[in-house]
Amino acid sequence: MLSEAVDQFTKAKESGVFLDEISYTIAIDALCRQRKIGEAVLLLDEMKLKKMNPDVMHYTTLINGFCLLNDLKNALKIFNEMNENGLKPDTVIFHALIGGPQVLRITSSSMAYGGKMKQAASFFNKLETKTLNNYVAMINGYCDLNNVEKAYELFVTLPEQEKTGLLLAKNGCFKLLTGLFEKRKTNEALKLFKTILGSENGPSKIMYSKLIAACCRAGDMMTAREVFVTMIARGIPPDVISYTIMLHGYFKVNCLTKAYDIFRRMIHHGIQPDIITYTVFFDGESKVKRKGFINGSEEKGLQRFYLTKMKELTPDLILYTVLIDHHCKSNNLQHAKFLFNEMIERGLKPDTIAYTSLIRGHPPKKYVEAQVLYNNMLRAGVQQDSRSVRALERVKLTICKNQYEG
Repeated sequence: MLSEAVDQFTKAKESGVFLDEISYTIAIDALCRQRKIGEAVLLLDEMKLKKMNPDVMHYTTLINGFCLLNDLKNALKIFNEMNENGLKPDTVIFHALIGGPQVLRITSSSMAYGGKMKQAASFFNKLETKTLNNYVAMINGYCDLNNVEKAYELFVTLPEQEKTGLLLAKNGCFKLLTGLFEKRKTNEALKLFKTILGSENGPSKIMYSKLIAACCRAGDMMTAREVFVTMIARGIPPDVISYTIMLHGYFKVNCLTKAYDIFRRMIHHGIQPDIITYTVFFDGESKVKRKGFINGSEEKGLQRFYLTKMKELTPDLILYTVLIDHHCKSNNLQHAKFLFNEMIERGLKPDTIAYTSLIRGHPPKKYVEAQVLYNNMLRAGVQQDSRSVRALERVKLTICKNQYEG
């Protein structure tokens, strides 16, 4: 159909048939959709030579064509030409330039990306009528730049009726909300969260889990718990994912008692921990104890419970790695090596993290073994990284230090 439209336009032009602005619009659009953007630009130039007046539709079509090719530079060039000709941008142009994937998914340097959002803000401010999609595109764009302050500032300017159900339905506030939590803008985040709670639909279980995770990453367990409790009060029962996120958060801030409480509550409500939960529990508890954050109230019964359950599991690569790391840091290299070999025998291929954990566990007197393990890693096709290199160098440096001090 697109090729036919272009062919008919070409034949009509060659036959001397008069072609109006609408005919040019159809041909330009067809060429843009076929990604023949160069030919489309020539048609626009042809219109200008014929003293025809390209309107917003012609320019919009070309701008969209360049955006489809991720050619923002030429899209902006066409946009500026349109402005110079006294034509005002509409919401369609704005969404092509700002709301489309070509801007929000750019992976170039943050400086270049920031420059484009500056242009986006300029376009946005020129719009006489702004739609909800325009606001959502800008808010998400600022959040992608990690500029949640600017995103929140824009959110506040939204008409009150659009801050609730419509914005939530468009998923326009989720990035902003998680960004505010992660940047510890707690007051703004809670204000936005209460706005969402007041909407007709309210947050989904997935959104609750992601918000809890954002709070946990920021180390704000008080707010994480508030969101967790609110979720339950709103009739959404937490699942294994929600509990595991909370568990990991408490271990991250070295709060052993709270971690035990949330795990016990999980069991009490009939939620069965999975292998990820047990991995988080074992790894988190081990790290907290190594840091010395033990208040004498260890739950021996709870420990026996989860350790018994762990023995019933078939470990995956992550659990094996956690166990290997734990035994290495507990100066139990022999058992760490046993687990490493068992993992391979079960058909699991160790990754860089697993190799690094075991290399790091070698004492100076076993440097040769550590070097052999490192070489085996490379022969197995496992890519080295800075951590694996530093692990081997640390063992070697300890030898040199001991020899120097001796």
